[in-house]
Amino acid sequence: MNEPIFEVLTSKEVVAGLAALAVAFLTLLGAFIRWGVAWVNRKILSLQTQMADISESASKAETEARGAREGVTNSHGTHLRDDLDEVRAGMKTLMRKVDGIEKARAQDAQSRERRDQRAEDQIDGLRLDVRALTASAEKTHERLESRLECLESSSKP
Repeated sequence: MNEPIFEVLTSKEVVAGLAALAVAFLTLLGAFIRWGVAWVNRKILSLQTQMADISESASKAETEARGAREGVTNSHGTHLRDDLDEVRAGMKTLMRKVDGIEKARAQDAQSRERRDQRAEDQIDGLRLDVRALTASAEKTHERLESRLECLESSSKP
């Protein structure tokens, strides 16, 4: 004679409830994964936008450097000392601008590298979370399969 708890656990309602619970869990897992993918895509788009802004800043800096160089060029041959003084002053200005541009480029590169590293760390974390959720879902699925097989084999005469 079967135990009452066994009869309750093997009833169609309990098995259907467990199956519904498993379906709900897998649905939530799928929604979480879709959300994670969308989040990662938004972060990638943000990084691409930042890269475009940095590229635009570098182009502006290049244009200003060319303008500074053209401003110190002289096309006539008189007053050589004055021309040399102007060239020297222009070179100093140009060197300061180049130094500023180089510092800005280095800071942008460091900032970009930090953002990239944070994004990679977040993606790695999400990857680990998804793997853990997948493993948990697979384990739950295996337990449910095993339980269903036990229930089916015990209900057969």
